[in-house]
Amino acid sequence: MREVEKAKESETKLNIPLVALSFSLLLVLGLALSFLEDESSNSFKGDVVIDFNGHVSKYLNESYDLNNGFNIFLWREEKENWSVAKISKMEANENFSLGLEEPKGERHVVFIFSELHGEGVSVLELLKRASEIGGFEISTSHSSSLKATRITAIAGVEDGEWGEYWQYWVDGKYATVGADNNYPKGKHTIRWAIC
Repeated sequence: MREVEKAKESETKLNIPLVALSFSLLLVLGLALSFLEDESSNSFKGDVVIDFNGHVSKYLNESYDLNNGFNIFLWREEKENWSVAKISKMEANENFSLGLEEPKGERHVVFIFSELHGEGVSVLELLKRASEIGGFEISTSHSSSLKATRITAIAGVEDGEWGEYWQYWVDGKYATVGADNNYPKGKHTIRWAIC
């Protein structure tokens, strides 16, 4: 009888370290999963919109058919390739809810780059990615007073020429920090406009 009791006691003593070890492993696994969850929340997946607001760049390709008034081009990633298609203003409003306004000038150009994504990327890096896809250049300068990079031209449309400057909005909210200092998380729509 005593031997049975001793065996039970020794089993209990052996089980306590096993329980502690199991708890520790679960804790480590939980921390690892929460870390991975935080990492994925840093990725951006959404749209970048570039609105020339009635001003036309001399560097834009003639195939954009700027004389037609309101032109919207969508770049969409399909199987690791980007394709471009012209869409109407109505389609843009229905599919992207961008709230695009009527063109202010004779010509109005909007580029929409859909499903841009990356890990912990800034708004500036997303704009650079859009420029690679769209085949246009951007110009920047560093502002020491703002401690940020300022966008001075997109696709040859320079700011200051009409007393208007390149600015951006994230989900319709005006951004108050430089594009290189803004790291959106999750899915968003970023709109660049010269106004």
